[in-house]
Amino acid sequence: YTLTQHVNSVGTCFTITSSHILLDCKGYTINYSTSVLETGYCIFNDDKDNITIQNCRIEEGNTTVDSKYGIFFRANNNLVERITIWNNTFLTIGNSGYAMYLLGVRYANISTNTIDTYGDQGYGIKMGAYFSLTPAHNRIVGNSMLLRVRPSGINIGDTNNITIEENRINSSGSDVAGVL
Repeated sequence: YTLTQHVNSVGTCFTITSSHILLDCKGYTINYSTSVLETGYCIFNDDKDNITIQNCRIEEGNTTVDSKYGIFFRANNNLVERITIWNNTFLTIGNSGYAMYLLGVRYANISTNTIDTYGDQGYGIKMGAYFSLTPAHNRIVGNSMLLRVRPSGINIGDTNNITIEENRINSSGSDVAGVL
Protein backbone atom coordinates (compact mmCIF):
# COMPACT_ATOMS: atom_id res chain seq x y z
CA TYR A 1 0.00 0.00 0.00
CA THR A 2 1.31 3.44 -0.93
CA LEU A 3 -0.07 6.75 0.34
CA THR A 4 -0.73 9.44 -2.23
CA GLN A 5 -1.95 12.11 0.22
CA HIS A 6 -2.02 13.04 3.91
CA VAL A 7 -4.41 11.06 6.16
CA ASN A 8 -6.32 12.20 9.29
CA SER A 9 -8.56 10.33 11.74
CA VAL A 10 -10.38 11.16 14.97
CA GLY A 11 -9.28 7.74 16.29
CA THR A 12 -7.35 4.94 14.58
CA CYS A 13 -6.08 5.49 11.03
CA PHE A 14 -5.00 1.98 9.95
CA THR A 15 -5.78 -1.48 11.30
CA ILE A 16 -3.67 -4.22 9.73
CA THR A 17 -5.95 -7.19 8.95
CA SER A 18 -3.60 -9.53 7.09
CA SER A 19 0.05 -10.55 7.03
CA HIS A 20 2.62 -9.61 4.34
CA ILE A 21 1.82 -5.87 4.23
CA LEU A 22 4.07 -3.02 3.11
CA LEU A 23 2.88 0.50 3.96
CA ASP A 24 4.98 3.15 2.23
CA CYS A 25 3.80 6.66 3.08
CA LYS A 26 6.16 8.32 0.59
CA GLY A 27 6.69 11.14 3.12
CA TYR A 28 2.99 11.87 3.65
CA THR A 29 1.63 12.55 7.16
CA ILE A 30 -0.72 10.32 9.09
CA ASN A 31 -2.39 12.44 11.79
CA TYR A 32 -4.13 10.11 14.27
CA SER A 33 -6.38 10.57 17.28
CA THR A 34 -7.40 14.14 16.43
CA SER A 35 -10.59 13.98 18.54
CA VAL A 36 -10.56 15.55 22.00
CA LEU A 37 -12.61 12.57 23.23
CA GLU A 38 -11.04 9.51 21.65
CA THR A 39 -7.86 7.50 22.21
CA GLY A 40 -6.47 6.06 19.01
CA TYR A 41 -3.67 4.45 17.08
CA CYS A 42 -1.98 5.51 13.91
CA ILE A 43 -1.27 1.89 12.91
CA PHE A 44 -2.73 -1.04 14.88
CA ASN A 45 -1.68 -4.68 14.34
CA ASP A 46 -3.02 -7.69 16.21
CA ASP A 47 -1.21 -10.99 15.40
CA LYS A 48 -0.14 -10.23 11.78
CA ASP A 49 3.39 -11.06 10.52
CA ASN A 50 5.73 -9.71 7.83
CA ILE A 51 4.74 -6.06 8.16
CA THR A 52 6.84 -3.13 6.90
CA ILE A 53 6.08 0.51 7.75
CA GLN A 54 8.31 3.01 5.97
CA ASN A 55 8.66 6.67 4.98
CA CYS A 56 5.75 7.85 7.18
CA ARG A 57 5.33 11.04 9.17
CA ILE A 58 3.21 9.91 12.11
CA GLU A 59 1.72 12.70 14.26
CA GLU A 60 -0.53 12.58 17.30
CA GLY A 61 -3.50 14.89 16.75
CA ASN A 62 -4.25 16.38 20.19
CA THR A 63 -3.15 16.51 23.82
CA THR A 64 -6.47 16.10 25.63
CA VAL A 65 -6.62 12.28 25.83
CA ASP A 66 -3.77 10.25 27.35
CA SER A 67 -2.14 7.01 26.16
CA LYS A 68 -2.21 7.17 22.37
CA TYR A 69 0.00 5.11 20.09
CA GLY A 70 1.79 5.84 16.82
CA ILE A 71 2.43 2.15 16.07
CA PHE A 72 0.90 -0.53 18.29
CA PHE A 73 1.65 -4.18 17.49
CA ARG A 74 0.39 -6.95 19.77
CA ALA A 75 0.67 -10.73 19.79
CA ASN A 76 -2.55 -12.31 21.04
CA ASN A 77 -2.22 -15.95 20.03
CA ASN A 78 1.32 -16.25 18.62
CA LEU A 79 4.37 -14.01 18.52
CA VAL A 80 4.22 -11.33 15.83
CA GLU A 81 7.24 -11.95 13.59
CA ARG A 82 9.35 -10.17 10.98
CA ILE A 83 8.42 -6.53 11.50
CA THR A 84 10.31 -3.66 9.85
CA ILE A 85 9.75 -0.08 10.93
CA TRP A 86 12.24 2.23 9.24
CA ASN A 87 12.77 5.76 8.01
CA ASN A 88 9.69 7.19 9.75
CA THR A 89 9.21 10.39 11.76
CA PHE A 90 7.07 10.33 14.91
CA LEU A 91 5.62 13.22 16.91
CA THR A 92 3.78 12.50 20.16
CA ILE A 93 2.28 15.41 22.09
CA GLY A 94 -0.08 13.96 24.74
CA ASN A 95 0.70 12.48 28.13
CA SER A 96 1.86 8.86 28.04
CA GLY A 97 2.08 8.98 24.24
CA TYR A 98 3.96 6.16 22.54
CA ALA A 99 5.73 6.44 19.19
CA MET A 100 6.01 2.61 19.06
CA TYR A 101 4.59 0.01 21.45
CA LEU A 102 5.38 -3.58 20.50
CA LEU A 103 4.12 -6.50 22.62
CA GLY A 104 5.14 -10.07 21.84
CA VAL A 105 7.15 -9.19 18.72
CA ARG A 106 10.26 -11.03 17.50
CA TYR A 107 12.59 -10.54 14.56
CA ALA A 108 11.77 -6.82 14.42
CA ASN A 109 14.07 -4.30 12.74
CA ILE A 110 13.44 -0.77 14.00
CA SER A 111 15.92 1.54 12.32
CA THR A 112 16.63 5.08 11.13
CA ASN A 113 13.45 6.54 12.65
CA THR A 114 13.19 10.03 14.16
CA ILE A 115 11.10 10.36 17.33
CA ASP A 116 10.05 13.56 19.12
CA THR A 117 8.00 13.30 22.35
CA TYR A 118 6.38 16.34 24.01
CA GLY A 119 3.85 14.98 26.52
CA ASP A 120 4.55 14.00 30.12
CA GLN A 121 5.97 10.47 30.31
CA GLY A 122 6.24 10.02 26.55
CA TYR A 123 7.83 6.88 25.13
CA GLY A 124 9.98 6.48 22.06
CA ILE A 125 10.11 2.68 21.67
CA LYS A 126 8.56 0.27 24.18
CA MET A 127 8.81 -3.51 23.81
CA GLY A 128 7.67 -6.23 26.12
CA ALA A 129 6.08 -9.61 26.65
CA TYR A 130 2.40 -10.20 26.15
CA PHE A 131 1.13 -12.84 28.55
CA SER A 132 3.62 -15.71 28.04
CA LEU A 133 4.81 -14.47 24.62
CA THR A 134 8.30 -13.06 25.21
CA PRO A 135 9.89 -11.04 22.39
CA ALA A 136 13.31 -12.00 21.08
CA HIS A 137 15.83 -11.32 18.30
CA ASN A 138 14.91 -7.66 17.79
CA ARG A 139 17.13 -4.86 16.49
CA ILE A 140 16.82 -1.17 17.43
CA VAL A 141 19.51 0.58 15.41
CA GLY A 142 20.30 4.11 14.22
CA ASN A 143 17.22 5.89 15.57
CA SER A 144 17.22 9.51 16.71
CA MET A 145 15.10 10.68 19.66
CA LEU A 146 14.35 14.04 21.27
CA LEU A 147 12.60 13.45 24.59
CA ARG A 148 10.90 15.94 26.92
CA VAL A 149 9.05 15.85 30.28
CA ARG A 150 9.95 12.59 32.14
CA PRO A 151 10.29 10.41 29.03
CA SER A 152 11.67 6.98 28.23
CA GLY A 153 13.67 6.57 25.03
CA ILE A 154 13.92 2.80 24.65
CA ASN A 155 12.16 0.51 27.13
CA ILE A 156 12.79 -3.17 26.39
CA GLY A 157 11.00 -4.72 29.39
CA ASP A 158 10.92 -8.53 29.22
CA THR A 159 12.85 -9.25 26.02
CA ASN A 160 15.56 -11.69 25.02
CA ASN A 161 18.47 -11.39 22.61
CA ILE A 162 18.02 -7.77 21.54
CA THR A 163 20.50 -5.53 19.70
CA ILE A 164 20.48 -1.81 20.57
CA GLU A 165 23.19 0.21 18.85
CA GLU A 166 23.98 3.58 17.30
CA ASN A 167 20.81 5.26 18.61
CA ARG A 168 21.01 8.95 19.50
CA ILE A 169 18.88 9.96 22.49
CA ASN A 170 18.71 13.64 23.50
CA SER A 171 16.54 15.19 26.18
CA SER A 172 15.47 18.66 27.17
CA GLY A 173 13.42 17.35 30.13
CA SER A 174 14.11 15.97 33.57
CA ASP A 175 13.91 12.41 34.93
CA VAL A 176 14.97 10.96 31.58
CA ALA A 177 15.38 7.23 31.08
CA GLY A 178 17.41 6.75 27.89
CA VAL A 179 17.36 2.94 27.82
CA LEU A 180 15.48 0.78 30.32
